[in-house]
Amino acid sequence: MVTDGVTTRAAAGSLVRIPRGVLRDYRNVGSEPARVLVLYAPGGFEGFFEEVGELVTDHSAPPEDPPDVEKLVAAAAKYGSEIPPPPQE
Repeated sequence: MVTDGVTTRAAAGSLVRIPRGVLRDYRNVGSEPARVLVLYAPGGFEGFFEEVGELVTDHSAPPEDPPDVEKLVAAAAKYGSEIPPPPQE
């Protein structure tokens, strides 16, 4: 996990607190699937996930289609968050 430019390796059972307004990025660098519980306070941001999320039907494969970045960016702004544009190649 990278929070405000600082990398933290969080093992199973870890708790990582990320204050509001802090840039963050996280990914699973292991070879096994990871499960993450994320809590947002105050409430309301769950609407973002309801708006852009898709039900997973096959846990062994990534999504078939690339994400709709414009939809994600618009929904994030609606719920008080920001998704930076992807880097230009």
